[in-house]
Amino acid sequence: MSKLMLVFKNKAVFRILALGLLLVCANVYADLPSGIAMSVDVVQSKVSPSEQALVKVTYTNVGSTPKQLLRWETAFEGRVDEDFLTVTHEGRVLPYMGRHYKRAPATSADYISLAPGESRSQVVDINTGYHLDYKGEYLISPKGAAVAQKSPPVKLILSKDRPVSLKQTPIINSCDGDRPDQIDSALGAAESLAKRARDDMRATPVAFRRSVQRYKEWFGAYTATRWNAVQRNFDRIFSTLSGRTITFECDDSVPYFAYVYPGQPYDVYLGQAFWSAPMTGTDSKAGTIIHEVSHFNVVAATDDIEYGQSAARSLARTRPADAVRNADSHEYFAENTPSLPMFTATVDLVSSITVTEDLKTVVGGNVSLSASVSNVGSADAPSTTVTVRVSADSVISLADPVAGSAPVMALAGGEELAVDLSFKAPREEGQYWIGVCVTEVNGESGTDNNCSGGVPLTVRKMSLLSVLMLLLSDDD
Repeated sequence: MSKLMLVFKNKAVFRILALGLLLVCANVYADLPSGIAMSVDVVQSKVSPSEQALVKVTYTNVGSTPKQLLRWETAFEGRVDEDFLTVTHEGRVLPYMGRHYKRAPATSADYISLAPGESRSQVVDINTGYHLDYKGEYLISPKGAAVAQKSPPVKLILSKDRPVSLKQTPIINSCDGDRPDQIDSALGAAESLAKRARDDMRATPVAFRRSVQRYKEWFGAYTATRWNAVQRNFDRIFSTLSGRTITFECDDSVPYFAYVYPGQPYDVYLGQAFWSAPMTGTDSKAGTIIHEVSHFNVVAATDDIEYGQSAARSLARTRPADAVRNADSHEYFAENTPSLPMFTATVDLVSSITVTEDLKTVVGGNVSLSASVSNVGSADAPSTTVTVRVSADSVISLADPVAGSAPVMALAGGEELAVDLSFKAPREEGQYWIGVCVTEVNGESGTDNNCSGGVPLTVRKMSLLSVLMLLLSDDD
């Protein structure tokens, strides 16, 4: 059984609470006290959509004194009722979809006692907090500021897509034979495609949206306004397919796939071409339903600006503002054939340095500063180092001499780490610039932000006494 263990840092808002001091502000319960380690195991490595996705969460007192652990927003509630796990699928971090509570102040019954070295575990179903809807591999790890991360996230495989239950039964008119069954299947497939399109749009981090290949293919160059318009359209398309009663009527008098009257929701007329189309794939039955539903004024009010994949691609390249209003563009994005990715999870490390005033010291003097290293990517970054660089100007680069260094632990996507550094000032007086650079790791998406900006460092001559003391320290 694979295992991941993290030991959480102490934070100012968290204290090891004595039972007599139980009034704690409700917005600080999501993290753990100092000295509590959290680990996650999968109970079963592969599950079907009908099975619970169970994991065992273990809390261990790694300190030397007893600890009081509040049950709230931990696995000890018997569910995932707080965003205390990081769950990713195909590089996408799943949003927390569980409950949000209003609670009364905690009492002694809400705490668990852990003796030094003691561990207690609870099995929970991940689906109570995160929706595992699509087949494939899910990576699960504790969420928090970890002191060490020595093993990869645990893996759980969902064997196939979770079926989407239709909320409404369609009305079908003038359709004979097996056509009603085909319509039922097509509507279910359309709902699944629309949900996936909606979820993919929602789950893509803002930092990655400009480079999403699938979006650019059908909607062109990224702007926040256009992205939000497409995302809103798929929100409404999915909610219509899953929550409204769609009326279908077979009209063999027209050779086309289908048609609607935009001002008459939610009536869809199916033509001759609909019946020879595949259920899913390019120009499919499911895609046709998405196309037609998008036309309704109360849904997305799309138009038929261009037909076919080739014309839709050209529209995206040349007139992206029209592409976001084109029905076929929405259909092809949802059908996603041939399959294109939304984004690939990558590492992107950024370093920064903050000082409240200019640094000043003597020749060869000791200098201390605080820096931060952030992983602004979505993939986990391995451990690396951060170095202090001395420059003649404010632009800090890897070509500048190294004055000091410190280790940087493994960082999850979106995680930030504070690092304390110390170094000796140059042995010549003058004006310098100091910055920090985090060492590049394998798979990093960009390195132009690995070095911080520079801060001034003034180095002045030492007194005779300071020189003697420095020489003595060098001899040591």
